[in-house]
Amino acid sequence: MKDYRISEWFINKPIRTLVEDIYADTTFSLFYDNVGQNDIYNDINRYCVEIRQEPVLEVGTGNGRVFKELVKRNINIYGIEPSKEMLNLMEAGIKQNVYKETFESFIENLVTKEAYLIPKTIIIPATSISLFQPVNIINNLKSFQKRFNFLPDIIFDFNKISSFSDDLQYHYTDEGKFYFSNHIHQDEIFYNIYKDGKLGVSKKYIYNLEIIDDISSNLNCNFKVIFENENYYMVKLYE
Repeated sequence: MKDYRISEWFINKPIRTLVEDIYADTTFSLFYDNVGQNDIYNDINRYCVEIRQEPVLEVGTGNGRVFKELVKRNINIYGIEPSKEMLNLMEAGIKQNVYKETFESFIENLVTKEAYLIPKTIIIPATSISLFQPVNIINNLKSFQKRFNFLPDIIFDFNKISSFSDDLQYHYTDEGKFYFSNHIHQDEIFYNIYKDGKLGVSKKYIYNLEIIDDISSNLNCNFKVIFENENYYMVKLYE
């Protein structure tokens, strides 16, 4: 039976290892670190403009691309990142301000943490938000509202579905040649990355303005579009 998670490009490739969490894999996390350093549509400056209240929590710091730049701008920020491999890629000087924890467990445990860690703003960059099913975002933020009787400003960005190419692409790093592609199955996008018999599969959830409107309705808050182009949105939820 065909595995719908695997692209046509790779279905007939020799696959010795199937990796279901590419961000927890050394080979693929190094690839992500190599290609994921660019400022996406000036996102860092846009975050800075929109952050009105601190402290700031970044959900899914990854290799620290956004996090380190906001630290440099003297923003009072800390982060959470569940992947040890991603944390290992962060600069040592900022890593101590990032907790190895999921968003769900962080909110559950926040009442036992120091008051200064209660975020007034939450940012969730595009790679991180795509890993959350929208209903999970709603449930996590509702849990926060119930515990603390307010909703932080939430700023996140996401790629439009039209921006995902199902073409076979490749990229060279010091580790060699990597092939990758995206394909859509029902309401999910599957990113495949392949190198030397090792295939990584990452499920990503689709976001659009209709879904953002549904999230804001469930949280009884407002939302606005900060920036839009043909491939991308940055939005803000706020009370």
